[in-house]
Amino acid sequence: MTFDTYQAEAHTTAIYPVGLLHNASSYGVQLQHIKKAAWMYPALLLPSEVGELMSHLQKAFRDNDGELPEDKRQLFIKEIGDILWALAELATCLDMRLDDAAEGNIAKLADRARRGTLQGSGDER
Repeated sequence: MTFDTYQAEAHTTAIYPVGLLHNASSYGVQLQHIKKAAWMYPALLLPSEVGELMSHLQKAFRDNDGELPEDKRQLFIKEIGDILWALAELATCLDMRLDDAAEGNIAKLADRARRGTLQGSGDER
């Protein structure tokens, strides 16, 4: 599956707060402005999903001497999937493609590797 395919499939499951859309007309807010702000939902969801994964990883680390037990593997995969959904939907709402982000990131990392700047800090190294 490509990121483009995943992104399109993930978007078919997106449900946004309906109350916001219904209340918009009664407050004189134009629906187009509400739709433009749709990116807020997945943007706010993303850190909470990352937090859930980190909580599960922290407990697995604490309870298993730093080992990630196989019986927790599926739980981690589910949480990573939730993170991927939020990221894909954020990209969709912002009219961006995950494929572009992935390709750009690999190109950036390959360039840093060629220049010997993988380590260090700063976005523009």
